[in-house]
Amino acid sequence: MKLRFISIFFLCLILGVLFLLRKQHDNTKSIVITAFGDSVTEGYGLPYENSYTAQLEALLRTDGFPRATVYNKGTSGDTSYDGLSRVDEVIAQKPDIVIVAFGANDGLRHLPTGNLRNNLLLIVTQLQSNDIVVVLAGIKPPSMFAADYGVAFQKVFAEVAKERKVTFIPDLMEGVSFHPNLTISDGLHPNKDGYTIIAKRNVLPKIVEAIGLLEKNK
Repeated sequence: MKLRFISIFFLCLILGVLFLLRKQHDNTKSIVITAFGDSVTEGYGLPYENSYTAQLEALLRTDGFPRATVYNKGTSGDTSYDGLSRVDEVIAQKPDIVIVAFGANDGLRHLPTGNLRNNLLLIVTQLQSNDIVVVLAGIKPPSMFAADYGVAFQKVFAEVAKERKVTFIPDLMEGVSFHPNLTISDGLHPNKDGYTIIAKRNVLPKIVEAIGLLEKNK
């Protein structure tokens, strides 16, 4: 009798745990993600299906989130100031999660890092004030940047992520930048294989983390 009671107890315990896990990770819900950035987000020089956003959507749908949709709001040449001018367009889409990826063009134009910091803070703050979970993507400065500028530039992203308490990708282009076999002919923008690395290795784990925060916030 005692053994039967213990067996029933543990069976109920296991069923209860499985129920809670299923409830916590309800992957049947739709998830809207907007990738907001410059030419790297846009998928410069490639068909859309090769971009990291298209590949990310496919990965999410086969990784337990069948109703995930990733919208692409990347515009070639955009600086963080340009992004700030477009943030209302992104908010109007009513996404659950936004990947913010600006800064490369600020750096290439040697714009003040203080301006970059302020613009990113304003972008992130406006998104958060609309109950949007933010994933901030940084970028590692190339060797062509002056040493002092490069150090100040790289610090901006970590500082903004810490101040606004957002999920952080330290370098969106990690493992891809300046690898000839992973970039198109300009040597700067990713090719299809480069975008696969960005989507699968650099972005996907952080998006899964953000989805967890999304569920917790609800």
